[in-house]
Amino acid sequence: MGWKPGAIGSSWGTSWGFSMPQYFQGWELACHCGRQICSAAPMRAAFLDKLNALRHEWGKPLILTSARRCTWWNKQVGGSPKSQHLLGNAVDIRLDEDGSTKLVELIPKFFGPCGIGVAKNFIHVDDRGYEARWTY
Repeated sequence: MGWKPGAIGSSWGTSWGFSMPQYFQGWELACHCGRQICSAAPMRAAFLDKLNALRHEWGKPLILTSARRCTWWNKQVGGSPKSQHLLGNAVDIRLDEDGSTKLVELIPKFFGPCGIGVAKNFIHVDDRGYEARWTY
């Protein structure tokens, strides 16, 4: 008996050949602007499939500090005008002291060529389609 597909418009793991549990709730993926009407793009289904597969393999919660962003909120947090967050194609994952290196090494297994930015307390992951690495 497998997991049932989740909401938020994703196939949740069908590209991996098995059903993937939904590890992330809508509020975790929401824009943090706090406005009643927010223009943030929905998270891309393919991105969510990869994020869920990463979480499944990691075996413990991934705490998201940022996901979808509207242009207003992106400006407030100093995001790039071309941020993948604006496209529903990126998340920032809070880092614990023990495992940032292991998580950075695991990300390409599921995302392939992607963007990974490492800060002191979070990792940015996006599905830009080509490899990019940086530190904050």
